[in-house]
Amino acid sequence: EHQYGLSQNQALESRLSARTDALKESNQELLSTLEKLHEFQGQLVETEKMASLGDLVAGIAHEVNTPIGLGVTASSLLADKLREIKTAFEDKTLKSSQLKKFLTDGDENVSIIFRNLERAAKLISSFKKVAVDQSSAESRSFNVQGLLGEVLLTLSAKIKSANVAISVICPDDLYINSKPGPINQILINLILNSIYHAFEGLEHGTITISVMNLSDQLHINYSDDGIGIDNAMKAKIFDPFTTTKRGSGGSGLGMHLVYNLVTQALDGHIVLEDDIDHGVSFDITFPVELAST
Repeated sequence: EHQYGLSQNQALESRLSARTDALKESNQELLSTLEKLHEFQGQLVETEKMASLGDLVAGIAHEVNTPIGLGVTASSLLADKLREIKTAFEDKTLKSSQLKKFLTDGDENVSIIFRNLERAAKLISSFKKVAVDQSSAESRSFNVQGLLGEVLLTLSAKIKSANVAISVICPDDLYINSKPGPINQILINLILNSIYHAFEGLEHGTITISVMNLSDQLHINYSDDGIGIDNAMKAKIFDPFTTTKRGSGGSGLGMHLVYNLVTQALDGHIVLEDDIDHGVSFDITFPVELAST
C-alpha cells in the first residue's frame, strides 16, 4: 500500500508539473501575443498619423492647383498680347490706343499672376510648417491663433467641399511654449472626424474652436453642430478601433490617437461633454508656459 501511495503521489506530481509547464508556455505565448498586439497598435496609430498627413497633402495639392492654374492662364494671355504688340511695333503699325489697352490689360494680368502666386506660396508655407510640426514632438514658442490659421489653411479644400464654417475664438496675442506638432495633429483629427462623421448627410455644418489660457493651462473647447455621437459609443469613444464606418474604411483610431496625444504627448486631459442637445463638444486641457511676443 505504501508503494502504491508513493506511485500515486509521483504520478500526481508528474501531472501537476506537466500542467504547470503547459501553463507557463501558454502564459509566455499570451505575453508574446500581447506584446505583438501592442506593437501592431502602435504601428496602426503611426499609420493613422500618416493618413491624416496624406489628407493634408491631397488637400494642399488640390488647393495649390487653382492659383497656379490661374497664374499660368494669365501669364499665357500676357505672352500672347506681348507678341501682338511686338509684331505691331516691328511692322510700324502700333497705335497708341492699342498700346494703352495692352498696358491696362497687362497690369491686370500681372496683378492676377502676383495674387495667385502669393496665395500658392502661403499655402505651401503653411503646409511646410504643419508637416514639420507633425513629424516633431519638440517644444517651441508660437502664436496660438497663427497655429490655428495654418491648420485651417491646410485643410481649406476639405472644409470648403464639405460646406463647413469654422469659428475660432482665441486671443490675438496668446503666445505659448508648447509642442505644436501634437496640437496640430489633434485639431486635424477632430476637424476631419467632424467632416467624415458629424456632417455626413447634412448640407452644411459649423465647428467652433475656443481657446483660452488660465493658470498656466491651455483650455481648448472643440464643438460641432453635427449629428452627435450615439450613447452606446460615448463610453468608448477614445478606445482603439471604435468606429461607425467599419465597412467603409474607418480604422477607428482617430479619436484614440487624439486621446494619446493629449494625455501622453501634452500631459493633459480630454473630456467628451455629455449634456449637450446635439453635436459634440470636447474639452481639452494641458499645461503650457506663456511666451513673450
